[in-house]
Amino acid sequence: MHNTSFDLILLAAGRGKRLGEKNKAILKIGKSVSIAHQLDILSHTDGLNNIIITYHPSNLREIQHAISSHPLYKKCIFIEGGRERADSVYNALTRLRKSDSKIVAIHDVARPNISTELIHKGIEISSKYGSAIPAIPLVDTIKEVKGDRITKTIPRDNIYQIQTPQFFDRELILYAYSVWRRERRDAIPTDDSSLLEELGISPVIFKGERGNIKITYEEDLRMIGELKKYRTGFGYDIHRLKKGGNLYVGGVVVDKDKSAIAHSDGDVLIHAICDAMFGACGMRDIGHHFPNSDAKYRNISSLILLEKTTEIIRKEGFIVENIDTTIILEAPKIGKYIDDMKQNIGRILHISPQDIGIKATTPEKTGIIGEGRAIAAYCTALISK
Repeated sequence: MHNTSFDLILLAAGRGKRLGEKNKAILKIGKSVSIAHQLDILSHTDGLNNIIITYHPSNLREIQHAISSHPLYKKCIFIEGGRERADSVYNALTRLRKSDSKIVAIHDVARPNISTELIHKGIEISSKYGSAIPAIPLVDTIKEVKGDRITKTIPRDNIYQIQTPQFFDRELILYAYSVWRRERRDAIPTDDSSLLEELGISPVIFKGERGNIKITYEEDLRMIGELKKYRTGFGYDIHRLKKGGNLYVGGVVVDKDKSAIAHSDGDVLIHAICDAMFGACGMRDIGHHFPNSDAKYRNISSLILLEKTTEIIRKEGFIVENIDTTIILEAPKIGKYIDDMKQNIGRILHISPQDIGIKATTPEKTGIIGEGRAIAAYCTALISK
């Protein structure tokens, strides 16, 4: 954990020539797109002030549409990119001249698989040394080749692959880019740390992550998908019913003549979903996180509890891929409310209604539910990390 404020420059102005000119910012990553996936991760980092997103005029609307509903959208500042990557970085740094942040992180949108741990480590090191560059040692043998002939084997003992985000003292990297812009404009840097080298400064490296893959080819997308870890969870809830009040299911009032006996609004569907999500993450149940002994949860909307559950699991790096649910209720029929339920749940979980299954059945007048004295719900959830 750190106490340093920082800005992030997210470079999204390039086009993937080896990907058929695709916009890497909106490539599908699971149920999300690349740039939204990265904002999800950034939302759980401390001290983030501004996000500068560089864009190509042809992809601005696509990018904005992809993230317009994201909580971090209000921190985003959009700047048109330059002819080269370095021009885009310089434009972004210039916009940050008056920022209060000590550190700036410069990141390529083509690397969607960043982690909060890497970001926190980079900020911690750059705060102390002025730079922090994630790097991993080469494991393959490296050859120098001319035509189709090997001419030399290059020792790999001190050879590293450099990644992004790269972290810098904001004033230092702005000065380095200003010198480049003024004196060496024709020498195009392929990364940011090389400009410190030009000033005679040796940037500090730290251990990068092998999962922090740069998307260059189609197979890179498949590799990122294979790196995801999937888990399933199961949730169940039941509440007795009483006369009067409103019966909430999936955040929708389905009956105005009866209600659930509960500390909150008694929405069994949402409670089952929360428990399935917690269970998939190996966490304690909904009663542990939102105890009925706590007055602040009295009569609370269960949709708020679902929002809090989503925040808790996302902080640990988990996202929901899809859910499947079944509601057990004798009456009333709730089929006409299912689309509204899906909209409520999908909005909070950041998934499509097509990834939400909601079914309803009756116990054929058997048991406490069949007698109209209770309602229950089951849920299975698929999550990934």
